Amino acid sequence: MPYTDAFTVSAPATVFLFGHRLAPAALPTVAMAIDCRATVQADSHDDAAITLGLPDGATEEAAIAAGEPNAKSGLLASALAALRDFGTQPSSGYRLTLTSNIPQALGGDAAAAVALTLALLRCSNQLQAFTAVQIAQLAQHVLDDGSPSNRCDCLMSSL
Repeated sequence: MPYTDAFTVSAPATVFLFGHRLAPAALPTVAMAIDCRATVQADSHDDAAITLGLPDGATEEAAIAAGEPNAKSGLLASALAALRDFGTQPSSGYRLTLTSNIPQALGGDAAAAVALTLALLRCSNQLQAFTAVQIAQLAQHVLDDGSPSNRCDCLMSSL
């Protein structure tokens, strides 16, 4: 069983102080987290599904069949696939709501992916089993991009 009925997790946005254009070449950069966050609020429920409310008002859902969530596409599907690749999945229903106060120009995708990853790990009772680097790797899988600058953003947002 999950260890609480309701919880909130968040991840900060990041900015590059130096070297943003160098990150794709895997050269040194200087990045920092800032005080703008992507937040996921979670409430457990008895339905056999995980629902995700997005900032634009859209909703994604994953039915839990045979103890494993199944989503067709979108951010939730990507996050659940990443967790499955790392050997964990939520087994009970949750309603998740993603919000963000990150300006579009700062690219809140990494922070949103990290916040959703943290929430789903907590729904799976696996949060303590993962390090910040592993959480960043999971979030990178959610973004499914592989670019060095996103790897840096995900790592900064997961610390």
